[in-house]
Amino acid sequence: MARKNKCNSHKRANSEVPASNSPPLSKKPRTSEVISKHNEILSNKAPPVQPRVRIPRAPPPEPPSSVLSDHILVPPEADDMKIRDHYNIHTISASKNSSIQTKVRQVLDILRYEANRSEDITQEGIDKKKGAIVALTARAPASNKAISIAEIAKRELATKCWQYTACWTRLETVENQEKSKKPAKGKPDGGPVDSEDLFEVFEDLPERKMVRNVVCLAIYLSTEPVARLKELYSHQVTEGEKS
Repeated sequence: MARKNKCNSHKRANSEVPASNSPPLSKKPRTSEVISKHNEILSNKAPPVQPRVRIPRAPPPEPPSSVLSDHILVPPEADDMKIRDHYNIHTISASKNSSIQTKVRQVLDILRYEANRSEDITQEGIDKKKGAIVALTARAPASNKAISIAEIAKRELATKCWQYTACWTRLETVENQEKSKKPAKGKPDGGPVDSEDLFEVFEDLPERKMVRNVVCLAIYLSTEPVARLKELYSHQVTEGEKS
């Protein structure tokens, strides 16, 4: 009896041992299954590669409106018919190399003639019924010289003078003086290219035009008030010193 009880307790203990957590071993696939899967993979061919569609590039944006560098220096808002119908505008440009004495003489000749003219005095090509305005213009590098010319002319003028000052910017087209070059693929005579001559053969590229922003100054001088210029710009009234 004791031996039977020991056997029963041993069987009961073995039955109470928890099962292991390891997954059951999977069965090895048969050779026929492997061959069928391989044939299935071979039958499923990859889809054909479609050619890449190249989207055409958009055209470059149009360059901003610009003028040539030798275009007259006149503000666009001041160059209207309201002024030209009643006044003759005489433009005098000042640069770095301009002579101050020569420019002052030109300004005084126009303003003194306008101040001293009468109905019997006429000048060829100029309507005597219109007034005269001197537009002293300069770019930023020569602005100090233009201001000096205007101040000297006002001081030497023996009558009242109205001054209107305008400052604006504009785009100027400047051609590049240096021609761009790139290495050519072959010699000019069509022969083979040596390693020594690879960097010696060049061909000219089309000239490139540059656009730059330029600051401009205009000083209007007149012996009478100009209503249109007063609406657009600041003004200053000075009395000429009599000698």
